[in-house]
Formats: sequence, structure tokens, C-alpha cells
Amino acid sequence: MLRKVVLVTDSCCDLPLKIVNDYEINVIPMHFAFSGISYLDTPTHKEMSVSDFYLKLRNKEVAITSQATIEDCLNVIKPLANEGYDIICLGFSSALSGTVNSMRLVSDMIKDEFPNINISVIDTLSASLGEGLYVYLVAKKIKEGYDFQKVLDYALSLQNKICHYFTVDDLGTLKRGGRLSASKAFLGSLLNLKPILHVTTEGKLVPIAKKIGRKQSLNMLVDFFKQKCSDPSIIFISHGSCYSDAEYVKNKIIDNYPNINDVVIGDIGPVIGAHSGPGTVAIFFLGEER
Repeated sequence: MLRKVVLVTDSCCDLPLKIVNDYEINVIPMHFAFSGISYLDTPTHKEMSVSDFYLKLRNKEVAITSQATIEDCLNVIKPLANEGYDIICLGFSSALSGTVNSMRLVSDMIKDEFPNINISVIDTLSASLGEGLYVYLVAKKIKEGYDFQKVLDYALSLQNKICHYFTVDDLGTLKRGGRLSASKAFLGSLLNLKPILHVTTEGKLVPIAKKIGRKQSLNMLVDFFKQKCSDPSIIFISHGSCYSDAEYVKNKIIDNYPNINDVVIGDIGPVIGAHSGPGTVAIFFLGEER
């Protein structure tokens, strides 16, 4: 009899709680802090709601994030090993966080202690609901009854196919987080410039364009979708406390692809939101390549 395969990821995946529960996804919490007070980021957001998080950012508070620790990973992964499950771990891009390295260290420990189970760690090279889309697609294969090796092969095949496109509205958050100089933030705000960013094949978040005005930047997300999407059957859209803008992007896509019936809209959680800020909108989908 085949052992059950279970899926582990981290909270940067930003998956809505319903998907996490429906697909029995095990989520390792990451950490964020305001003024030295630390909070766990979990799918339930029980320590701080997403709305409260963005309210603090809008009030110019600075959030600090940190990776999942070895202890965080052990707390989630070891009980699954104790149950005798085969385990696949999908981690936040190694170019943006050390969380996947914590997963790998724990995986080595698990292999030593439980030599009869299969465990593998994959660097998704993805972030936010891009990582979430990756996890969701793999979770569907597990639910369909794929064995460990087939799930692993499928997961590896996705690594360069999850397309990520973001537009950032609040340049002040990038400035306060040290990711944009004060002069560039001032000039960008003065000119109403809205950058477009994507996640590369190396898992890095880089700017690729800029537009004048919010509506043009949102329309450019739709343009990238039209250019790059190879499978419009599933699209994830995330937002930083600006649901109506995410709805705008969704409706623009449906205008072009009226048969689409699986569009998931979710929040950008604290791990990414601390750096991208309120007003960020992102779109994620499958392409032939990123």
C-alpha cells in the first residue's frame, strides 16, 4: 500500500485559509514585527489580522520580517514524519529568504531519524500567491492520488513556469524598508510613477517597467498576462488592502477570456506586504517560462 503524501509550505504562500484546509496543506509560520513586538504569520492571521497589519503600514509604521527557524520547521514537519507520511516541502524563494534552507536542514535531520520515509524540499523560487499557486497545483496532484515520485516530478516541472507580476502603489513603504532611495521615492511620487516588478527564474524580485498612473499600471499587469499565459484556466491575484483594484484586474482578464472560471483573489500577507506596502496588486499564472 502506498504511503500518503503530505505537503508542507511556509506562510509566505499567502494561500486563503479555505484552500489550506480543503487540501490539507501544512504551513510553517514565518515572523514579522512592529516596534520590537514579534508576531507569527499563519493562515488564520490570529496574532494580527491582515487589515490591522496594513493599517499600521498606512500609519507609517515599519514592519520587520524574519525567516522560519529550524524549530518552526521541526514543529510542523516532525509530527508528519512520526505519522509515517511521505513529505514534500515547497519553500519561499531562496533569493528572498533563508526559510527553504531551514527546511533543508530539518529534512536532513528527518532522513537520519526516519530513513524509511521519503522527504524532499523544493525551492519554488516564488513568492506570495505565486508560491501559493505553485503549492495549490501540487496539492491538487496529491488529492488526485499521485504517488511521491510523480508528485515530486510534477513539482519540479513547475519551477520555471509560475509567472509573477506586481505593481506597487506606495513608494514610501519601499523607501522606509530601505529598498528605494529617498530621492527616487520622492521623484517617483511627484511624477505618479508606478513600477511593475516580476520574479525572475532565479527567484529575485526585480523592476521591469514603470507607468504613469495607477490605472495604466494595472492594465500593464493584464497585458503581461495576455503575452505570457499558457494556461488561463487558473489565475491567482493578490492585493495589499486594495480589493477593488484586484477585482479590476480580474474583470479586465475575464473580458478577454470569458471562459475563465477559476480566479482566486487573496491578501498579500505580512511577509511580502512589509516590503511592498499597501496598494500592491499582483497577478500569478502559468506560462511556458517566466
